[in-house]
Amino acid sequence: MVTRDTPVRTVLAEHPKAADWFQQRGIICLRCNEVFPGTVGELLATKRYRPQQIEEIIGWLNGYLEERG
Repeated sequence: MVTRDTPVRTVLAEHPKAADWFQQRGIICLRCNEVFPGTVGELLATKRYRPQQIEEIIGWLNGYLEERG
């Protein structure tokens, strides 16, 4: 399960399709083959999401990942 403290690198290593999920939402987690160096919460904060929005987005991400297995 992904939390706000999960490193982006871990999410992408365990769930490569998550990169597409982020990209479809305009959240850039890869740039020039380099993975965002922080956590999912830090990545979402770069888009100026509020803490409650971050938790909601992480919930959507977890739902997506559960559907994909």
